[in-house]
Amino acid sequence: MTLTQEQKNARNKDNGQFGSIQRQENPDVTLGAPQPEAPRVYETFTALLTEQIGETEIAAVHPDTKSEARRKLVNLRGEPGGAVRQVFLHSRNSPDSGLGETVSVAGPKDGRPIIVNVRSGLPRLKVTSGKAIIFADSVWGNSIDVADGAEAIVFGNAESKITSRVEEGGSYTAVSPSPKNRFWVAGPGEITREFGAAVTCDECDEPIEDGDAFCMDCKCSCGNTLNDGEGYDGKCGTCADAAEDDEDEDDDTEWFETTCPVCEEEILFDEDELEAGEIICPNCGETLEFSLEDEDEE
Repeated sequence: MTLTQEQKNARNKDNGQFGSIQRQENPDVTLGAPQPEAPRVYETFTALLTEQIGETEIAAVHPDTKSEARRKLVNLRGEPGGAVRQVFLHSRNSPDSGLGETVSVAGPKDGRPIIVNVRSGLPRLKVTSGKAIIFADSVWGNSIDVADGAEAIVFGNAESKITSRVEEGGSYTAVSPSPKNRFWVAGPGEITREFGAAVTCDECDEPIEDGDAFCMDCKCSCGNTLNDGEGYDGKCGTCADAAEDDEDEDDDTEWFETTCPVCEEEILFDEDELEAGEIICPNCGETLEFSLEDEDEE
């Protein structure tokens, strides 16, 4: 018999006996759309992996228990066939550590990295040997240290708090798509920071949040903020729409249509070309001559 994770949890809580599992669902609750930051962050992390390992196969590992996770985080021999191991940690399987203790992360001796994706929980990780690529994505906080002779590439978004210490002889690269982040890295080891470029206001060049075009201080001539998500060309959305309507009203050009006698394709021309007495067919290049008198007679 195969147990679901919920059944396992219920069984553990009831000393080996299956307990009832109650679900409370609210029909009035609607899940919101994913935030735009999330896809961009994951795309950036995927690009980082591609840069580091190319098209190498990734062997995904989802440990069921804390003890299994502790074992899988040490990958000295490497995966068969040259694959790269990726271990997913969350609040239920993240290994525990006491005060001052850490959970060892070790990459293969042949130079391949081990990838660790910390989705939730608060494991105190320490890269003790080899190379590790770590996505520190837990909103609970992320603790990642690096020992002498080890290397860590740590990726984090703007919201995740990441605290790290790098021992002498260790190498640590902090990577974030945002210039504003919560990395705190210290120690005598080699520390490199690769953060995204700052986004600035189109009007005053002051730093702004990614996804915006203007800061909240820049105003339209009407007094409304430019940061309304609808404006352009130095105008708020209301003024930009009004200007567009004025342009439509001003565009009262009269167009004429005829058929080229050579290629038999339709040609559009305006009043200026009509007064000039000739047009060149844009399809075949034939020069067509006519007069206003001919138009009047018709």
